[in-house]
Amino acid sequence: MRKITTILLNLLCGLVALGLLVFLFRERRAWSELDQANQKLRQQLTQTEAILTDNQRLLAMLPARDIQSSQSNRESATVSALSEPAKELLQLRGEAQALRQENKIIEAFREDTRQAHVAQATVANTNSQAARPQSSRANSTASQLEILSAVYGTDNAHVDITEDLKNRIRDDSLKTVVNNNIKGDPEFGQVKNLTIEYRYGGVTFTNQFREGALVVLPPEPTP
Repeated sequence: MRKITTILLNLLCGLVALGLLVFLFRERRAWSELDQANQKLRQQLTQTEAILTDNQRLLAMLPARDIQSSQSNRESATVSALSEPAKELLQLRGEAQALRQENKIIEAFREDTRQAHVAQATVANTNSQAARPQSSRANSTASQLEILSAVYGTDNAHVDITEDLKNRIRDDSLKTVVNNNIKGDPEFGQVKNLTIEYRYGGVTFTNQFREGALVVLPPEPTP
């Protein structure tokens, strides 16, 4: 029984070794064929370079007037002498060169667009800054109502709300309610008064309003 097992193992090892030999033989043959193909391709490229060198030499020997007439014939003869792999290689080189030129054009266009946007934003910002002081001057000089002083509170405690009322002037008039929402409660639990000194149409007036009253300046005419 042991002898049969040994024979089977030897047979199996022999088959494995034979398979490896066949695989290595095919692999070596494939590499050999690939190497031969590469050598043929190198020879064709060498022949192509030689043809191009001869054509350039002959072109240099031709008079200037014959260069244009012979250029198309030279190109057609050169292309026809090339093999298919060499033709594909030259075609790929030409396409790569064209892509590089297109990329340069696109990058230049992008740079021009970016500079145009920056210039447009700069002009818009300059116009906005130039128009802002003009609008401020117009608002400051257009109003005929001017709040000179405004005091809100009691005899014991009060606050100055002059600037607060100036900011509430709209269209040469002031309309507001006297309450603690203007600038807080100066004295809790006490009734406050608002004393306003203002100028309208070049004339100075002084009015006093009780807490909760409606302030309308200049006073609206009574019917």
